[in-house]
Amino acid sequence: MRMFSLVAVAAMTVSLASCGALQKINNFSINQTTIDKAMSGYDTLFLAPAKNYRALYDKNPCLGSDKVTNANGLCAQKVIVQKLQAADQAVETALKSIQDQLNVCTAAGQTSCSGISAAYDTLKSAISAAEQIAATNGVK
Repeated sequence: MRMFSLVAVAAMTVSLASCGALQKINNFSINQTTIDKAMSGYDTLFLAPAKNYRALYDKNPCLGSDKVTNANGLCAQKVIVQKLQAADQAVETALKSIQDQLNVCTAAGQTSCSGISAAYDTLKSAISAAEQIAATNGVK
């Protein structure tokens, strides 16, 4: 019985050690450059096309059953503009969260911050979702 307990404890220790190693891998350090690179891609792949789509909507909104064109040519749908705005708001919220956490680390004299990879993953997921909305709706 005692041998069984030792084997169980050893197995549990290996599992916990692996978990700790995985946590260290997932908890990489984030610095301002990491965030800036993510946002630069977002600006190019989402924000600029979304801004263009919004400008098209302001100039020529689709009416009624119009999907892409109307009597005035290429048009933009209000529902898509609203989806783009909601996606952008989600990215802004995630960015604020991670930026606030990074600012705390910077104020403490650190050049990078570990332990905020979950917030960074949230930011990357929000960016990915926003880009997917744009791609799905043909926003270029």
